[in-house]
Amino acid sequence: ILRTVLDDAKKRATEAGVVDKIDFEVADLTNLQFADGTFQTIFCWGVLIHVPDIDKALCELVRVLRPGGRLALQMTNMTAWDHKIESLVRLVRGKGRLGEDMPFGRGGYCQTHGGPMFWFRTNFAAMTRRLEQLGCRRIYRCASEFTELQRRIGQPMRWGLRRMNDLWFKLNLPAAPACTNIYVYEKTRV
Repeated sequence: ILRTVLDDAKKRATEAGVVDKIDFEVADLTNLQFADGTFQTIFCWGVLIHVPDIDKALCELVRVLRPGGRLALQMTNMTAWDHKIESLVRLVRGKGRLGEDMPFGRGGYCQTHGGPMFWFRTNFAAMTRRLEQLGCRRIYRCASEFTELQRRIGQPMRWGLRRMNDLWFKLNLPAAPACTNIYVYEKTRV
């Protein structure tokens, strides 16, 4: 699957005319092969939610970030209304809680066509505390997607939910009830 994603990224960069400005690499987020302070900006979109050792990944991301650099994380949000609705439905159906409590939220494994996949819903207060311990301060938070329910239903409701996501983001409505959030941290010390 990594090859497919990498090939798609290269294709999109070629179509956008920027392929010569990008280095494409596959790396283990818990063991990055870059020197300390290599990057000024790191944007991690929906990746950490699939890494079981989130703390090790956070340590590595901060390690390769320059002082004064910024780390942007797009993550699923433990306090999202989507997840509260899903938990209620599971309770009513007698299925119990999904996943297990972890240091930075709640997570577990689900079965996919490609095998087991780790998923995670973030407790942003706990993650922010950990990043502060690592020398970063939070400078921004916004909702990136209000709901993921459009992925589970058909048209025309899917269209309506996608427009609601767009509107939630454009109006900069509160992040806490949104399914995914973007957090930006600045590295203040080595």
